[in-house]
Order: sequence, then structure tokens, then C-alpha cells
Amino acid sequence: MTITIEDFLESNRIKKEAIENLRRDLQGTLSQTQLDKLEEIFLSCSEGYIFRRKGNK
Repeated sequence: MTITIEDFLESNRIKKEAIENLRRDLQGTLSQTQLDKLEEIFLSCSEGYIFRRKGNK
């Protein structure tokens, strides 16, 4: 399977959306510092992976 620039860009949008959802859902539960660390860990762990929306092949 060939990864296109569009796949890469869409993956980055999905990752950004996931981080925004995590921050929104955990705001008030975690401190700002913890939310920042969570984002850092998520981005570090997801590096090298292409995210896709369910149902897209």
C-alpha cells in the first residue's frame, strides 16, 4: 500500500483532533501540565503511524 501526501495530511488532522478531544474530555481532571505531557506522549507514541478514520480503506 502506498502512502500519499493526502494520507499523511489527513493522519495529522486526525491526530490533532484526537488530542483536542482528549484535552477537552480530561480538562478539570488533569492539570494543564499533565495535559501537555499527555499530548507530548501521544504524539511521541503515534509518530510513524498513519491514522485513518474508521470505514476508510
